[in-house]
Amino acid sequence: MISAVSSRSLGGVQPAPSFASSSSSPFQSLTSIERANNTRLEHAAGGNSGNGITRRRKRGPGRKAPRLQPAVPEPKVEDAIAIADDGTEVVSLVVLVYPPRLSPEECNTLGIQIPLHHYTQHAEAYEHALDNLGLFYRFDNLPIDTRIVVLLETLHSFLVQRGWIFPNDNQEQSLFGPHERLAIQLLRFTGKGNINNNAKTPRLIPGKVESEDMTLRQVIHNSRDYGIAKYAITNSKKFLLHTIIRSPNVALDVNLHEKHLGSDNTTRQHFCISKRIYGIFRSDSDA
Repeated sequence: MISAVSSRSLGGVQPAPSFASSSSSPFQSLTSIERANNTRLEHAAGGNSGNGITRRRKRGPGRKAPRLQPAVPEPKVEDAIAIADDGTEVVSLVVLVYPPRLSPEECNTLGIQIPLHHYTQHAEAYEHALDNLGLFYRFDNLPIDTRIVVLLETLHSFLVQRGWIFPNDNQEQSLFGPHERLAIQLLRFTGKGNINNNAKTPRLIPGKVESEDMTLRQVIHNSRDYGIAKYAITNSKKFLLHTIIRSPNVALDVNLHEKHLGSDNTTRQHFCISKRIYGIFRSDSDA
């Protein structure tokens, strides 16, 4: 707090002595006083340099240099992996199940140049749309050595519970192994997820389950096709796995109006889910 400076008291100050009048000038004494004062001020002004001391204005504390924001660490596949209490290596997984692929003719009609890709501009809205249709799943602390066949078969059963109707073609595929006749396929990145002048979003194509014993560990640590950290690791440090319904002949018991996919306000079988979903989000692709 700064206090106000009080004026000096005038009490006790002796009056200046009177000067005798002079025949030369009535202001002679005053002139002598002014000269004396001027001389004193000149000495005061030059006194510092005469003593070899230069008074400088005291410097205050310097302004602190601006701090740089700490660099955001690059995502790593290991961010989604942890060790459970029993020592098991586990992974936090998010699975997107894409609707069946569109035919080239359907893509042309909708103005879509890339049939399948990793959504970037409207990723959150796309995930919400899939969730509404029973096509979005989270698995926390899933053992990393879980077999891919088991995971994809589990997803298939979840979809059936949510109203998806799959064609009964088990007899036709009886010659194929369990890993070859899965109703849900893996999706993998092309070109290590790189984009170029012709593609502004990472492309996806169906991936191959190499064997019945292929595990989630093999997928996650495949940095060419699946484990591309800048796309596969979410902000919440979960591993994002893309999958797709294999058959184009699937239907969904759904009320399109309730799912914001159309005006039909009755619940019935619809075979047009792919057209509606990919059509709504075509602005996220290179089209």
